[in-house]
Amino acid sequence: MSVACCRVPNFLLRLTQRRHPEWAGRPLALLGADEQVWSVSPEARLSGVRLQMDARQAQMRCPDVLLRPLDLPACQAEQH
Repeated sequence: MSVACCRVPNFLLRLTQRRHPEWAGRPLALLGADEQVWSVSPEARLSGVRLQMDARQAQMRCPDVLLRPLDLPACQAEQH
């Protein structure tokens, strides 16, 4: 039996940007239901936004960051 593993950096973010191409190149952070950052774009990361920050902290680090809820059902639908 063979098993393969493929890691795609920023997978959830890339799926979201595929649905919203107008967000490409902008600082973007996807928030979980707990209002914490689950995924962060390279542009937002350069401004200091990190995983597990809350929305307020992310906004303080990067005032231009787009804070959007993570749509897990939509991401899961695109995986199939």
